[in-house]
Amino acid sequence: MTSGVIAVTIVAGGLLLPALVRWARLPEDTEVDEETHLAELAATRAAVEALPVIAERLGVPALVAERLRLEYDQHLRHLEARDDGESEALDALRLEMIQYKRAVVVRLRDERRIDDIVLRRLQLRLHIEELRFDNRGSND
Repeated sequence: MTSGVIAVTIVAGGLLLPALVRWARLPEDTEVDEETHLAELAATRAAVEALPVIAERLGVPALVAERLRLEYDQHLRHLEARDDGESEALDALRLEMIQYKRAVVVRLRDERRIDDIVLRRLQLRLHIEELRFDNRGSND
């Protein structure tokens, strides 16, 4: 009898629990995403502020430091504009452009204009770039 009660409880609970969760319409837990966004925003702002000092300490030419500052400024604008829909469209476009670049590189290899070593090196760079945007989009 005890085994029957346990089996029915487990089976009924297993079958009814997903329906109960859907019915309850619990809000999505966004705390981790919000904390990730806050940390990335704070870290990027701090890095932009520290860039001149670090570049001077390393003896990096001003043009190189300015180029990196522009990249960080763009990333900062992306982080600050995460809720306007434009950010999602921009990420979608970037990911599609990476796919296009990947196809061009493969075509160049197929046409024997680049070597397999060059193909693999560029594919790795494109893969890293793609992962960077995929991870950014999943954390926003």
